[in-house]
Amino acid sequence: MRQKLNEYEYKIKIMKKLLTVLCMILTCSLGTYAQKGMQGVGVNVGYTGGDYGEGPSVGLKYQYNITDYLRIEPTVTIVFCEFSSPKYALVDVDYFFMNQGRIRPYLCVGLGMTPTHHSYHEDSNFGGQAGFGLDWRVTHNISFGLKGTVIKCLSDESEGGYNICCGFSYNF
Repeated sequence: MRQKLNEYEYKIKIMKKLLTVLCMILTCSLGTYAQKGMQGVGVNVGYTGGDYGEGPSVGLKYQYNITDYLRIEPTVTIVFCEFSSPKYALVDVDYFFMNQGRIRPYLCVGLGMTPTHHSYHEDSNFGGQAGFGLDWRVTHNISFGLKGTVIKCLSDESEGGYNICCGFSYNF
């Protein structure tokens, strides 16, 4: 039992280091390309299921276009469940593989963290997500989006989950 716990702690330490390195890279990228990219803030409304809880979800997001084809999108989401309201935070990198026209499909991958609350302790799970989305530029400043992702935690007892959402962004 103790060895399994050490394995879990080792995975958590590795994910914390990876998340720290990713945040450092993102910070350097934002400073380097700050004059070049478009930014946006917005909200997501959707449905989340799985180990995080199951129910409607609401999220706040910030978007930064590094290039015409790459976007960074940190998001904080709350899931409204019957027993609790778990939260999770993710940093996605979106790749727009067709960048012509107003509707732009993209693939996304990301790393994140969700706190878990047990009766005997509180813990945090690190994991990742991958998915597909569509971004529709209504005007230069307003966009709507649809996104579906699969979320997977690195803990042994977690089976992960999914998130389907639609969003609104104001771009500046």
